[in-house]
Amino acid sequence: MKTVSALTKVTSIILVIVLLGGFLPLVWLPSAEARLLDAVFLEPSGFLHSSATESLPTDFSYTIGTNNTVTITGYLGEGGDVIIPDNFEGYPVATIAAGAFSNKSYITSVIFPSSLTSIANGSSSNGAFINCANLIKVDLSNSAASIGNYAFYNCRRLAEVDLGDDVFSIGSNAFQNCTALGTLNLPDTIAIIGSGTFSGCTALKTAKLTGVTSIGNSAFSGCTALEEISFGEVLLSIGYNAFYNCRALTELTFPASLTDIQSYSSSGSFVNCTGLKKVTFENSAATIGNHAFYGCTQLNEV
Repeated sequence: MKTVSALTKVTSIILVIVLLGGFLPLVWLPSAEARLLDAVFLEPSGFLHSSATESLPTDFSYTIGTNNTVTITGYLGEGGDVIIPDNFEGYPVATIAAGAFSNKSYITSVIFPSSLTSIANGSSSNGAFINCANLIKVDLSNSAASIGNYAFYNCRRLAEVDLGDDVFSIGSNAFQNCTALGTLNLPDTIAIIGSGTFSGCTALKTAKLTGVTSIGNSAFSGCTALEEISFGEVLLSIGYNAFYNCRALTELTFPASLTDIQSYSSSGSFVNCTGLKKVTFENSAATIGNHAFYGCTQLNEV
């Protein structure tokens, strides 16, 4: 009933704003209504109204462990641009717990501190930032951290991910269904891409994977706009269904380091890549699994 009441108030406020020519100061609004208006009104660029001041420790629930580091367990703030401080009460912020920011639709961006070492593993129901519907940007450029399973699962407006040079691990399904993500530049510190990590990222066009040694099962499955992949000279294995239904791929070059293109039953690594025309193996002695290129109906040069 409270949500309905808040929505009714917001509807009335919107009407007043329209009648007044589209401008009305919002500083007097209760926080709940202000958040709902933040979720309604967009800047011309598509970004939600937000502030960029560093968040306060009181914006979070957290614990201080026996190792004298902080784990953030929940978010209590007003949303917008969230800048996580590097310490609470003098203790470094090291971990974001599973589910800590889940379903916070009023968050638009997050900047992580240099003290961060991990975003904890979660599941499809409690990833750290799961279902943050209006999250547009995450900045880990100053963090030497691991990103856990399902961390940003289903963040469908997430368009910009800055991993800097020091993020060293990305877990399974971490960015699954981030359907606005268009470009992926992984630092060379990331060697392993887990299963399903970027599956369903339907806007993804380019992926730089120059430091990656292993690509997990279904890692890029359903990335239907993916046009260009840059493999490094350290790539060893590609899992089954890794690039399933990546229909925009036209050409692939595999490095000499590659040893295994895996399959499972009828699930090959590049099944239904219907736009693929040319595949080059650079002196590779790789084992090519069954059905690896099944359904690649335009492939005419290997």
